[in-house]
Amino acid sequence: MTQRLYNKDAIYQNKLFDTTSLKIQKKKKYIILPGRLPPLDVEWISAVANSPAKDSGYTRTYYSYPAKFQAHLPNALISATTNPGNLVCDPYCGGGTSGLESLLISRRFVGYDINPFAILISHVKTTKLEVEKIFDILPEILRTRTIPSKSIFDDGDRECIGDYIANEIDSIACNIESYISNRSHKNFLKLALIHTIKLIGRRDFTEKMLKSKSLFDHLPSRSSIPIFEKKVKRMLLGMTTLPRPQYKPRFVCASNHNMKIEENSVDLIVTSPPYKDLDIEYGLIQLQRRELNRSKRSEVIFRILSVDPVAKDMLCGKKSDSYWKNLAGSVKECKRVLKIKHLALFWVGFKSELDQETFCDYLNKNGLSVEIIIPVRLGHDRVASSRSTHHGKETGMMKRDCLIVTRS
Repeated sequence: MTQRLYNKDAIYQNKLFDTTSLKIQKKKKYIILPGRLPPLDVEWISAVANSPAKDSGYTRTYYSYPAKFQAHLPNALISATTNPGNLVCDPYCGGGTSGLESLLISRRFVGYDINPFAILISHVKTTKLEVEKIFDILPEILRTRTIPSKSIFDDGDRECIGDYIANEIDSIACNIESYISNRSHKNFLKLALIHTIKLIGRRDFTEKMLKSKSLFDHLPSRSSIPIFEKKVKRMLLGMTTLPRPQYKPRFVCASNHNMKIEENSVDLIVTSPPYKDLDIEYGLIQLQRRELNRSKRSEVIFRILSVDPVAKDMLCGKKSDSYWKNLAGSVKECKRVLKIKHLALFWVGFKSELDQETFCDYLNKNGLSVEIIIPVRLGHDRVASSRSTHHGKETGMMKRDCLIVTRS
């Protein structure tokens, strides 16, 4: 369980990555690490950061939180820069990627995020459940009962997905709340239901369902039941591979401007902060209906979680000058909790070179000295940490991200 899941020697031997076209700034060959850890090979970091690998295995594919980095990156970096039992912190933990990878390689972990949905995903991905108990209660959850008087959908949502599906999902949501007392089981099924709604909101929902219609002949061609049941079973399959953690990750739904972490106690910070001036739906679901010529962003996630919606500009780190003021509070707190001479790694992207320079200035001025900036060239179908470009619209992002390595 303590062994590395990504071996840097294997990367070189298999020659999986071509970094010859990438300019690595400051031309460092190695980064000296604290303690007795061997120096960090910059070429290896670049190879890992530019890997096209996609997430798979364990609970990594439970839900694709927007704008996240791929799991192999924090896994490799945490493995190389810390020892088992060391404390890793992600002040923008999002969907719990760094937390899960820390669990898998026996590191202690604490993550902060102001989005309650991010905390839900993080908890579900890192909480080992008894699979048999979920299987036992699933038939009760799928059984349609009286539709609750208050729907989790508003009128616009219902217009997009239809009353039949809306009633099915309302019934499932009501069953989860009413018939399950175990909080971890409840969170697990809520995440499966949210992912189901996300799939139902896709433009190709009808076509996808018709392909599997024979399995559910008693249901209409559009139904949420098969999707939800399939999602639950896939998640349970991943759950069977999740090890019992030596150190249970801790996730906190709160601002990272005042983290409840002791000063100079963190061995490594690895994080992906919000990208400046970028519009990302961290808490909304897109509902699209081509035949209705209708597309709507729904707040149904917050209703399922029974929490107040968090303003988009807050989740996106605010915009313009407010972004820098918000960032300063986060960076100062990172400096406070990080051990002297230890690393803080930031995966981020910018619309302009000036924004990148300003970001680095904020790091330097607040006590996190920039050691190196490694550019990350993204594939033709991705920009800015897996942001999709399938719609053909200009995103306004550079065609690369970057990994900024800093030291306290």
